[in-house]
Amino acid sequence: SPDGDIAAEIAAAGESQATPWESDVIVLISAAVNEETGRRWCPDCTDADPVLFEAFEQWSSLNRTWITYEVPRAHMRDPERPLILHEAFERVTRVPTLVRVGASGPSTFLVEDECKTLEGVVAWLEPAQVSPSEAERAWPSAT
Repeated sequence: SPDGDIAAEIAAAGESQATPWESDVIVLISAAVNEETGRRWCPDCTDADPVLFEAFEQWSSLNRTWITYEVPRAHMRDPERPLILHEAFERVTRVPTLVRVGASGPSTFLVEDECKTLEGVVAWLEPAQVSPSEAERAWPSAT
């Protein structure tokens, strides 16, 4: 949820792996469903949903971690962007956006149309291992 502490949630996800920060955490930032229409307010997110679902199904078999944030339209239009609760996410200005987060913070992004091809998303999701030294300078601790 956009009201949560994104840095703490990601830190907890990374630290809860069998070996802390053994692999990256993937964060999907997508449009929320409009309660009146029952559809996402962002057509790109609607188009990307089946691709992302399929890619995450394949990826989850590798025991990787991902977190999803569904963003109300007002949050993306607000110049203060209340979604962005950690300065490392200030680059997120469009949805859908996939963010690869390692122990030292966000490293790569996949944005809008890049989220619509299964081959591209699966290739981007390929696990990147985190070195022990990188894990030591990790996100703020979840504890």
